[in-house]
Amino acid sequence: MTRYRCTTCNAETDAARPPKWCRTKGCAGKTFLLVVQQTVVAPTPVLNVTSASLTQPSKESDITGAFLNIMISAHERVFGDASSGMTHYVRMKTLLAGRATVVPKDINDFKDLSKKLRASLLASETRATDMQGWAAALLGRKETETIYRNCNSEEATAVSNTKVLWQKPGASFDKYKWIFVDPSRPAVESKTPPKRLHMTVPKGTISMLQERALPHLASSEAAIVTRDTSLTGLTDQTNEAGTFGIHRDVLPIFSRLIKAVTVTTNAY
Repeated sequence: MTRYRCTTCNAETDAARPPKWCRTKGCAGKTFLLVVQQTVVAPTPVLNVTSASLTQPSKESDITGAFLNIMISAHERVFGDASSGMTHYVRMKTLLAGRATVVPKDINDFKDLSKKLRASLLASETRATDMQGWAAALLGRKETETIYRNCNSEEATAVSNTKVLWQKPGASFDKYKWIFVDPSRPAVESKTPPKRLHMTVPKGTISMLQERALPHLASSEAAIVTRDTSLTGLTDQTNEAGTFGIHRDVLPIFSRLIKAVTVTTNAY
């Protein structure tokens, strides 16, 4: 299938040949341009370290290349490469490259860092276990429903091609990717992006989101959070009805529920 854009309303549609008229409600467009599709390369995953991979050095000789590789990979998984200016991260990269030698101060620094990274990975593993169970209960269902996300054109192309939602660690202050379930009530913070994703998922996904979501607070680390005060009861918080955030480190698991993706122009 080839994608075409209406020159009247800019809505895009997939078709074997140029459409004769625009399918967007209220548009009388009859002229279409070919949309050149971008080749999307999936992000390279970080080395799959686990909390059990991390050790705490007790002497300088414990800080080996293997130790540094695991620590660097764990750091990138938790914080992303956007944190490359962080002192400990830079120090580990310098040591691994052989541009410095281990000193006694490194022992305590990396011991403390290892503890913090291990706690973050343990929390991530718990989220993954939870999401795997919730998704597995839905995967075999044939009936479907639709969830939505407003986004930029680049993300729309990527998700349309891969059927995977993802968010690189450190690339955003918000660790959650936000979706909504009522097309007439999009998330307050997501009204301006030009594209809307319509994601077909197994029936019951919305109920799962409603049942499993915890309130979204500044310190939230749950797999699923929400700003829907009818679910959280936190009436002093901003209310975004039917809006849910999926933690970035379980997005690949949640994305297994996505059966199909349609992209439309976001009407705002």
